[in-house]
Amino acid sequence: MTSHRQIKELIDASYSKNKDIDDIGDLKLDKKLSTSENKVFHNKKTGKTIVANRGTQGTVKDWKNNLEYVKGNYGKTKRQKNAVKTQKKAIEKYGKVDKNVGHSQGAKVARVMNDKGLTGEVIQVNPATKGEKSKKNVHTIKSTGDVVSVLHKNDKNTKNVKTGSWNPLYNHSTSVLDYTPDKVVGSGYSFFIE
Repeated sequence: MTSHRQIKELIDASYSKNKDIDDIGDLKLDKKLSTSENKVFHNKKTGKTIVANRGTQGTVKDWKNNLEYVKGNYGKTKRQKNAVKTQKKAIEKYGKVDKNVGHSQGAKVARVMNDKGLTGEVIQVNPATKGEKSKKNVHTIKSTGDVVSVLHKNDKNTKNVKTGSWNPLYNHSTSVLDYTPDKVVGSGYSFFIE
């Protein structure tokens, strides 16, 4: 299980430059495998590996990828191809990737890894979605005020969170995770030793 606080730390790290990322608990950033879009973390004590997939940063390239997703062409994007390449390198080095976490467009990337059988589990926060049905190993945390994830089909693995804000940018941010810091999500193991 991973707490909302830990998920937020991982996703926030996915938006950072490698040189600016500190270890997250016992998770160490693999700087050789990590890219500006996908951060690979490994815990030597537990042997678990997790990849954090970054969402949209507002660049033209990112918005083109979002448009390709809407058009049904995400599989042709360099973003997805690079993510698959990074994921496969992590599997080659560590044996498997236990979990992917992703925010917004990064959630789409994480679901692609799941669809390709390249991860054990997905935790997505305010996911970019066109209403696709989630697999059983996909856990979703979303703000009830988030417009990007409005088409997400709620299921037993969906946690809806009320932020109390009307600001759409705030509701789409990872701040939604601050409202339930004690909650845990996902399978029965932890990536952290506290």
